[in-house]
Amino acid sequence: MSDILFFIKIIILTSVFTILMQIKIGETTLEQKTEVMIKESYFGQTMVEVAQGAIHALRDIYKSILDNVDSQVTKDFDQKNIPGYRSFGVEIKRSKEFLQDQLKRGKEVAEEKAKAAIKKVKENPEIVKEKAEAVKSKATEIYESLEE
Repeated sequence: MSDILFFIKIIILTSVFTILMQIKIGETTLEQKTEVMIKESYFGQTMVEVAQGAIHALRDIYKSILDNVDSQVTKDFDQKNIPGYRSFGVEIKRSKEFLQDQLKRGKEVAEEKAKAAIKKVKENPEIVKEKAEAVKSKATEIYESLEE
């Protein structure tokens, strides 16, 4: 029974503390002021430096272990049996005819699109002027935003 009462007391205290930390003084809450104070304190900065050092140490240890394992694997196995270097002797290549056919189809599509664009411009020459004006205004807008 005492364990349940202890649990209930802790829940109530935590709730009260959380609510009190949300009180706003000036522009920020007590929680935000506490967070800034901890981050800017000597202890907080020291803890950040310690954590960064630990991360660098772990990275170096991981790299050295990985290099040792990798070099041991390459010693024990033939280079061509190592994952990433395996080859099953099967190569898939496209036939020359297929590649030439794809090139021919691509040329035909490009020619059709070019003819359609030329026809559209001949039918309505104002399109070119409109597009040129749109590009010019967009370029001017970008240039002016860069000057600011």
